[in-house]
Amino acid sequence: MAYRELSLDQINSGKLFLLNLKSLGMNPEGMGWAWDKDAEAHTLLLFTSVFDRLGPHEIYDLLFLAYRKQLTTPDVPPTRIYVTSPKTTLYQCMAQLYNRITVFDHVVSETLDRGTLRGMDAVTFSADQTQNFQIFGGGIYLLEGAKPSKASISGQAKKFRENIIKRAA
Repeated sequence: MAYRELSLDQINSGKLFLLNLKSLGMNPEGMGWAWDKDAEAHTLLLFTSVFDRLGPHEIYDLLFLAYRKQLTTPDVPPTRIYVTSPKTTLYQCMAQLYNRITVFDHVVSETLDRGTLRGMDAVTFSADQTQNFQIFGGGIYLLEGAKPSKASISGQAKKFRENIIKRAA
């Protein structure tokens, strides 16, 4: 299947999902839609240091619990989310390419603007040897260059876990 452009509904669902995550206590360093060439579907890439603290199993368990308890938008099921660390090459490449941009309701960038981002060709990155993503500017919500402290990461992980468990009860 060929690469497909994001719909406005998908872009808005991603914005809502980011707000959901923040309300649950997670402040990801990066997030954006990509075309997963292997799955032939759009995937939401989520880069968070909480991944390094909790690990993939607990992160996904918490995301599934939040999804089942309607704490996150139903338009972004955890099966369409690829969670990883901002220490990965994938994140580093995206951050360098997009030069620390934030596309939410506005763009903060020294070199790119919204029109430039929307008009960019998709860029292909490999997350590992088996997973290839095409990433395009219109679906990037957040790329932050500052590294959170270990205390901040621990606090975020604890808050994220506790908020989901408390609200799911």
